[in-house]
Amino acid sequence: MKSILLTGIIFLSICTISCAQDNSVVFINDAILEKWMTSYYLNPKPEQLGDAIIYFCGSKVEKDTTKLPMMSFFVAALENHESEMQNIFNNIAKRSVIEEKVFFLDVLWLINSEKSRDLINKASKEWKESEVAVKISDQEKSAPYNVRNISAISPQILDLWWYSFFATGDDVFIKKIIDALSFLEDRDFQKRLTGEAAKWSLTSNADQHKRVREICVFEEANRSGVIKKALGDVISGKMTVNAVIADGRDALKNYKEAIMNLRAIEQYFTGEPIYQSKDEKLKNDLRNKISSIISAMENYIAIDPNNAEATFYLGKTCSMAHDLDIPGAWKKSVDYLNKIIAVEPSNGQARLLQAKNYMDNKEFDKAIKEYEFVNSLYPNGQALKLMATAKMYLKDIDGAKRDLKEYIKYNPNDNAAKSILSALEDGQISYSIGK
Repeated sequence: MKSILLTGIIFLSICTISCAQDNSVVFINDAILEKWMTSYYLNPKPEQLGDAIIYFCGSKVEKDTTKLPMMSFFVAALENHESEMQNIFNNIAKRSVIEEKVFFLDVLWLINSEKSRDLINKASKEWKESEVAVKISDQEKSAPYNVRNISAISPQILDLWWYSFFATGDDVFIKKIIDALSFLEDRDFQKRLTGEAAKWSLTSNADQHKRVREICVFEEANRSGVIKKALGDVISGKMTVNAVIADGRDALKNYKEAIMNLRAIEQYFTGEPIYQSKDEKLKNDLRNKISSIISAMENYIAIDPNNAEATFYLGKTCSMAHDLDIPGAWKKSVDYLNKIIAVEPSNGQARLLQAKNYMDNKEFDKAIKEYEFVNSLYPNGQALKLMATAKMYLKDIDGAKRDLKEYIKYNPNDNAAKSILSALEDGQISYSIGK
């Protein structure tokens, strides 16, 4: 979808809406849906919302980036129209398309009114698909958020406010986007990126929407400091973007793609060690992918050096790279994870990964200290079992047996641990480590 989504960057400026003879909109492509949505607040027609939901759910639009903003639009447009909620529910029930049902259940959950909750309850009784049961079960485990009450912590949050504005014309959403301009001079990169995204989107939409421009003019007269200055640029149409922020956008995009690529190959690093594989073609392919992932992550962290998530993922990815014999990867992993542990001492995931690094390097005493710390955070879990393994390498058989017995007491179904303990007690096990 060529959308106003900030992650998509392109704003739709010209589009002709296809209309039937009764003046109802006919959604025949993504551009028509987008134009209809961004002008909906000027002439709201709730009776068209159901067709829009059906079109969106059946389209090939990238759902990962557009689903939440689209949900925000339909929540805002429907929350005061109970009869239309019911009509859409009835139509979707008749059509029995699972994507439509799941999406509409999310919309009803976020509306969070007596009527929407009644409809969810009705769906739980009448809609028999397993996906429906899973969705409703997930909804029951958490409280729905209200888009009016969330904070601008990322450009993606701005998308939710824009779509809510297009559904209602409510200036509260534009004022929240204007508030995000305060981040323009923040030292934190993510906040500056959000501030720049707010300024860019306000400038573009003020040019296309009279109502947005009117709100910006009013707010400029009543604000001060960095927000007042930025609104002056918005009103005058200045679209300049800080070069570092522009580079950062590309780096952030590549970083997010790297995370998805990392998740796609993680399966090869569970179970039997990848370095034991005899499939050299697979290992070479993984080396190339891992190297590209690390490069994208390092480019991003060079711009946002204090980003804890990126630092952790680099530590994790470099540890995986070490398993593939990529030179220098082990030290990089240790350094990145030490950086995380220094600022987040209770980060159990980072400490477990660091313990693995120490095990790979035969630094068993250091590994045991990490396992002990994680076990103090999460008693009697995997850290205790892994600590027993490290003690075996140090010939501390009594210590290993003691840890395994304690672990099995709380994890009685772990047959692998029972087998190791049995072999230790019979003196039938010896350990070596590494490649």
